Amino acid sequence: MKSNLSSRLIRRILRLPAPSTRDLAVQRDMPVPMRDGAVLLADRWAPRSGEGDGLPTALVRIPYGRTGVIATMVARPLAERGFQVLVQSTRGTFGSGGAFDPLRCEREDGLDTLEWGQADVAAIGRHSDYFQACLAHDAESPYWKVLDHSHRVPDISVPVSSVGGWYDIFLPGQLRDHQALQAAGRHARITIGPWPHASLHVTATATAEALDFGLAHARGEKPEDRAPVRLFVMGEEAWRDFSSWPPPGYPSQRFHLQPGGALAADVPGESEPDGYRYDPGDPTPAVGGVRMAMGVQAGRVDNTELEARPDVLTSTTGELARDAEVIGEISAEIWFRSSLPYADVFVRLRDVDAQGRSTNVCDGLISLTGADQTSCATVRLWPTAYRFKRGHRIRVQVSSGAFPRYDRNPGTGEPRATAATLRAADQEVFHDPAHPSAVILPIRQDRTDPEAPPVSPSPDR
Repeated sequence: MKSNLSSRLIRRILRLPAPSTRDLAVQRDMPVPMRDGAVLLADRWAPRSGEGDGLPTALVRIPYGRTGVIATMVARPLAERGFQVLVQSTRGTFGSGGAFDPLRCEREDGLDTLEWGQADVAAIGRHSDYFQACLAHDAESPYWKVLDHSHRVPDISVPVSSVGGWYDIFLPGQLRDHQALQAAGRHARITIGPWPHASLHVTATATAEALDFGLAHARGEKPEDRAPVRLFVMGEEAWRDFSSWPPPGYPSQRFHLQPGGALAADVPGESEPDGYRYDPGDPTPAVGGVRMAMGVQAGRVDNTELEARPDVLTSTTGELARDAEVIGEISAEIWFRSSLPYADVFVRLRDVDAQGRSTNVCDGLISLTGADQTSCATVRLWPTAYRFKRGHRIRVQVSSGAFPRYDRNPGTGEPRATAATLRAADQEVFHDPAHPSAVILPIRQDRTDPEAPPVSPSPDR
């Protein structure tokens, strides 16, 4: 009785079609041997009648457990609608053997699981040393090389449907994989909504895709016809279909930081740099944006309090004379100098509405060595799809951190895992003809008024 109630509730929450059955059988703690001797545990969900014989298998490999929310929100909806579902706990989690070290053994464990039973690869691997490894090895370290399977993506021959969010930690990688599949001529589609990673909407959309796209292909049928790229355009607050990622028709335009906190297409004139002091003992906080921590607000939030901090610089256009749409990859080139050799540069793109409310769109950070010499820091921001409305303003934040989204830079060059000393730094951001700091936006302006400039000639804050 309880399972039927939860089934009906989940159907309403996720807006699913009616199930073919609610009578399911669950086999618990099934041992799945790995090539190195570790044994991972899995639960198998299937209709009680026939217990899944002949049904396609959905493999879910996760470090979050196999019961509770996972069972209710993921396994049950799929098993009630045409899949048998294998929920496997990854290494070092919820009874599975081995040590928890996310991603390091994913490929091998996934392949071993496929060989053990029919299904798809998906999730995470072993234990504790992972967190220290993240601190001890930067993104370019050979330590992570074994995790990079991007060269394999073009060889994927099965149809692929990806679901992500504009504030999901995995979004850039998802989009790069989709581009690789696109370029290889593979059958792939992607759906991106205005969500962080831990979002009920991601679960709902992924479940719908598994039923429409995945189940249809598993049965040898044709799924619903739709464009390869479906994006939620924030600001417009509407879903739109595109032929590819990045979509055509969005040429890159530089918006330069200007003296006095302005932002404009013109190259800045001669001016002194702006400065601020960054103190890792009181690090610039992360507000909204890309977050995975439970209980922390992610996505779009009001940035007004953050902008009032003395360690945050902002540059803002005048009011837009017409709508401007930014869809694609975002980057920034910030001419920067620190009083210390080690520093971070964080850049955030924002939308300021007619009432002055400043909302984050996307952001990114880069760590610098040799930061005490004037140089251009190239920052790759999260991709986005955003429509800046007429009368709004585009704003760019430059600071030296977003803690704890990014680990604070101690300023000493010590390994961040063991650094015991924190040093404050005086930072400078340049905006002059020789050092034209800018954010580069893939932008298309609304052409309903072709004579109107995109922004007013006198920017204000």
